Amino acid sequence: MKKAVIYARQSSGSEAHSESIEVQIQNAMIIAGKMNFEVTDIFFDYNVSGKTYPAGYEFLAENDKIFINWYLKQSGYKKYRDGLGKLFAVLKDIDYIIVDEITRLYRPLSNSFLEALVNQNLIENNVQVIQVKGGVLDFSLFDQHFVTTLKNKINDEQIAKQRQKSIEVMQKIRDDGYLPTGPKAWGLEYDKKNKSIFMLPDKAQLVRMIFDNVESGMTYSEIIKIVNEQYSIFFRSCFWNKNFYNIVKNPIYCGYQFNSCGELIKNKQWDGIISFEQFEKVQKILQKKRDENNRNRKYHIAGVKKHFLPLSGYVYCGNCGSRLIAGIDRGNIYYYCRRGALALKKECAASRIMDSINGSSIYGLKDGVCYFFRFFFEKENQHCKQEDNITKNYDINSYINNLYSKYKRKKLTENEYLFLFKNTIDRIIVYADKVVFETKFGIFERKRKTVKRQKGIAKR
Repeated sequence: MKKAVIYARQSSGSEAHSESIEVQIQNAMIIAGKMNFEVTDIFFDYNVSGKTYPAGYEFLAENDKIFINWYLKQSGYKKYRDGLGKLFAVLKDIDYIIVDEITRLYRPLSNSFLEALVNQNLIENNVQVIQVKGGVLDFSLFDQHFVTTLKNKINDEQIAKQRQKSIEVMQKIRDDGYLPTGPKAWGLEYDKKNKSIFMLPDKAQLVRMIFDNVESGMTYSEIIKIVNEQYSIFFRSCFWNKNFYNIVKNPIYCGYQFNSCGELIKNKQWDGIISFEQFEKVQKILQKKRDENNRNRKYHIAGVKKHFLPLSGYVYCGNCGSRLIAGIDRGNIYYYCRRGALALKKECAASRIMDSINGSSIYGLKDGVCYFFRFFFEKENQHCKQEDNITKNYDINSYINNLYSKYKRKKLTENEYLFLFKNTIDRIIVYADKVVFETKFGIFERKRKTVKRQKGIAKR
């Protein structure tokens, strides 16, 4: 009896359930029964394009410029297909792959390596493709190989033309003063039936308050504080800085929108809740403050960094579980809970840590990190096996001091020093599924990213 596997794929939908995939599998099972095949396995991929590579061929995909250029323009697409990767691993053990149609197996871009990769693997393992809606494909035969390649190129070009046509139609609708898919702005609702925009009174009051306070000269932090105190019900965690900027920079609140050329035009779906004159005044205030900040800024933690912060991304608030971020207070750098600060949670204030210890190093927690890691090694060595030589007799304090000394004597460049310092931290972080970091600054719990962070108690 010939052996076969079934492969199904959908481009969009739920991660846990897909009627499309279920139907594909059912139809494939009917074909397998009619042809008296033994179905040894079923593989499937949810929410992934047919242009993507099977898992296990990442190196080839990263060197496929056609694929990479396409992928960088996508949003939300997975890069690789786990189901197809598992199918490739059993090709040598099967005779047929049953698919709904060949586009479920792949829909390659023109001149991408994907088509050659799939075809070569099928030919090498003498595996044929059976389509529920198209018959048998044997890529070892020139005519079938040629016709399939030609169809793939035609399909790719047709899809590209349809996409371009859709873009042009959407641009025409936008240039006429309409938002074709509705507004992408906080608080606004879209009536698909009437294609109109509206806003609930309570949310409209909040937006007006924000614009009025900016115009009156109130600081951004004061406005954000008021919103978190009086309107917290509208936000899942808290009102962030980015929420503030997304509101005050969006012209839809005054009844205007950007056309396809980036020009402001009147929106024909609603009149707005503030005047255009007020919106313009607020934009001038924002620009003025932005210019002042650029002139007076002395520290740049984001972007081009002047400080190496070794624990960035590794420490979390013991109260709410948010990742701590770096900030500056009176010239000193601190790790602190931004969510707690915005949401006015006093419990989160205990998670604040000062970065520099006695000014010993301008590159971060040198002394603190040594104390921090010595505690970790003491705890870790109690649990690791005797034959584990990674942590045994490892003097982290001497190693980091040696690195810093070499940097000061200019035997290491700044980039080399930062790389070795960061690499040391990374090596230690991955040792345990759950690591308790205890220093003289506080207690924090951290698990690997694959494990849900648990709430703890932060103490100074």
